[in-house]
Amino acid sequence: MTDSNEDQRILTVLSWNVNGFNRKRSEVLHHLSLLKADVVFLQETHVGPDSIYSTGSIKIQDLECDYMAAFTVFKGSSRGVAVLFKKNLGCGGFNVNCDEKGRFMIILCQIWGHDFVFINMYNSNDEKIKLKDFTQISTHIPHSAYLVVGGDFNTVMDADFDKTSNLRNRSHTKSFDALRWFLENFSLLDVWRCLYPEVKSFTYFDRKGQSRLDYFFLQSHNLTSVTACNIHKRPMYSDKEEYVSDHAPLSIQIQTNGPKWQFDSCLLEDKACMDHLSSIIKNISQINTKRNEYMWPGVKVRLVCEAIAHPKPSRRSDTIELPQKMDQGGRPDSESSIEVLH
Repeated sequence: MTDSNEDQRILTVLSWNVNGFNRKRSEVLHHLSLLKADVVFLQETHVGPDSIYSTGSIKIQDLECDYMAAFTVFKGSSRGVAVLFKKNLGCGGFNVNCDEKGRFMIILCQIWGHDFVFINMYNSNDEKIKLKDFTQISTHIPHSAYLVVGGDFNTVMDADFDKTSNLRNRSHTKSFDALRWFLENFSLLDVWRCLYPEVKSFTYFDRKGQSRLDYFFLQSHNLTSVTACNIHKRPMYSDKEEYVSDHAPLSIQIQTNGPKWQFDSCLLEDKACMDHLSSIIKNISQINTKRNEYMWPGVKVRLVCEAIAHPKPSRRSDTIELPQKMDQGGRPDSESSIEVLH
């Protein structure tokens, strides 16, 4: 969602495993529009080859709802990723690369004068991505660029906190070890967990339980650019009581321009706001976490996000009521008062 203020632009990036795009295309695009996503990472698009696009190629398509999309072409029944861009973003300098097996896409581009590197991943269970192969691109990423990595990684970050099932999965352990190496090598942080270290919430749902398998990762120096990170409710079909996908959409908002938000001192007098922020700090301080080095930087960003979202007190008027009595010097009489209404 672009901010109306040209000096303070906010980019909304969303990730969603849709478990097949073409057969539910209108529903997916409808919900993307409702969620006001500017850039979208889709996984399990299931786009196969045709008379024009061969396996391993990139399919560029003009979609309704004002999106342009780049799809990987693999099979019509499995894998596949896509990255969608709102046409009004004015993107430039596109450089698109993908995995021939439909598991990831890397896009370098410029948005609003800033360099972005978008990496959309679907780390399929049947053939995992070799994350160590990504080391070669690290030297091509400018420090000033926003590196946004997201997608369905098919593993949990914390076996005790990110799933409801007590069953241990060895493949998840191996996947996490590879993912941890990747995150450390690129100085990437799990944005949602940094902001919500005390919250249990999930992105994947099946009969065995629920898990958090979908993530957005940002480099540590860009964490303060985040103004929101949300796991959304799973959308349902408009004409039947059934979920569009077994995954929930995940989104982040990144502020790219303008001065960073500063705490409004008026909120100190808002008891409801102060109680809410104090409760967050108290709850977080009581948890046992393995991520202590990133906990408080993330919490500071969380408090900013909560303060921004907090309802502002209603303002009765912006007028000034002048005093009824004035002394000879034009100053208010000592018995009069000036009531400034905010």
